[in-house]
Amino acid sequence: MSSFWAGRAQAEIQVNLRLFDRTGAQVYSRVYTGQGEVPSLQLATGSNAVIALQGGLERLVQAVLEDRAFVAALLATAPASEPTRVRAPRAGRPAA
Repeated sequence: MSSFWAGRAQAEIQVNLRLFDRTGAQVYSRVYTGQGEVPSLQLATGSNAVIALQGGLERLVQAVLEDRAFVAALLATAPASEPTRVRAPRAGRPAA
């Protein structure tokens, strides 16, 4: 296929993520970027743009979740709590 008639959809998503503790002090800040692309398109449609955006969002979320410094800051600011107990549903009744 010749690239003469082909186009592509590109997307870039950028998020400035900031984390604050209970006192309001900022404990973490970072800018994350995710990029997505759909190469070699014959038609420029909204559905192609959606695919590129979804790819960019997936990469952005993956970068946030893989950032050990963010996860450590999040865990450090999380309130201590007791484990949640989940009851098994009774026969004939849906789980709540």
